[in-house]
Amino acid sequence: MGNPGLAPYLPLAGAFLGLTLAAAAIEIVMISRGRYGWAASSYALSDLGRAAFFVLPGLLVQRLDAVLLGAVAFASLRLAAGLGYFRWEFGSGLRPDVPRLREQLAYALPFGLAILSDVVQANYHQYAVSYSFDAATFATYSVGCLSIPIVDFVLSPMASVMMVRLSGAIAEGDAAEALAIWHDTTRQLALLFVPLAALLVATGRDVIVLLFTERYRASVPIFAIWSSGIAWHTLLVDGVLRAHADTRFLLRLSGVRLLLNVALMSWFIGAFGLRGAVLVSVLSIAVTKALALPRVARHLGVGLAGVLPWRSLGGIALAAAAAAAAARAFEGRLELAPFPALAVTGVVFGAAYVALLLRFGLVRSDERQALTAWMRTAGRGARYAAGLART
Repeated sequence: MGNPGLAPYLPLAGAFLGLTLAAAAIEIVMISRGRYGWAASSYALSDLGRAAFFVLPGLLVQRLDAVLLGAVAFASLRLAAGLGYFRWEFGSGLRPDVPRLREQLAYALPFGLAILSDVVQANYHQYAVSYSFDAATFATYSVGCLSIPIVDFVLSPMASVMMVRLSGAIAEGDAAEALAIWHDTTRQLALLFVPLAALLVATGRDVIVLLFTERYRASVPIFAIWSSGIAWHTLLVDGVLRAHADTRFLLRLSGVRLLLNVALMSWFIGAFGLRGAVLVSVLSIAVTKALALPRVARHLGVGLAGVLPWRSLGGIALAAAAAAAAARAFEGRLELAPFPALAVTGVVFGAAYVALLLRFGLVRSDERQALTAWMRTAGRGARYAAGLART
């Protein structure tokens, strides 16, 4: 990484990684056993605990080693809790099983290699920028590639639940149910991720300036491109392939994505600068998702015309784009600091997006009731935001 000062911290980072991997199965086991509420609570508590153990040592001690020690402490507590849960869940049945291990390895080895490839290609743009530019430029790029926590917070449990439900439908030979599960999961993710991407693209300047000050205004275009990639997380193609034990194809897809990153990165950086690196990253995601759809369609027994709920996805995308345009136009009429600007833009965007969903029938009746209640809450928020704007 061009920074020898990082070397002393790598053992702590390695300990955190090893402990985290050892505890990764906690929520997977809970979901597999049908304990969805427990899994959701575990995800939430883990994220809150992780944040506290990372942030508090940094605030109190203000040293990087303190942050990493906090991370190791959190990972140790999570692993201990996981081992206790496994013992309670399985009792004396918790023991090695060699035949099952062979069966699992046949599934897991190609998948593990795919994950290894994914880790390399997902971070390759960061490595390339770090190698090609100085530390200050890399900092600008890293800020632009800001992680949005809600994406992983929603995606991981949704993927796990979808795979468990798909596996049940596949075992029963119910192709119609499997397709319905895939369509429903895709639509629900689109309802959140597509507008989230649109909102972040529209408000990128305010987000970056609020969190990182005007010094990082150059990160805004990178953040806009990076945020647009959130929409592609709507397509949980990996989950369908894993539910059908098609991990070898998953490995090939990961290889294609890595190849695209390696082959295009230098050229894109030369042509577009820092934006080129993030463009390659987002483009490789889009290409591999598109390449996976025919395989998903074959597993689900449909053609490309039926593999996705195209009408719903198109309507959601149009509603999100229109809401982003309305919010941006409204904010452009006001001279506001970043925080009140985000408050006003967020309320206007949310109200416009929900109104369009309701107007064009893009939600179910139960979702309509929830969104109507949210609109009433948003109305109170709009009045508060208007007060901030006047202030």
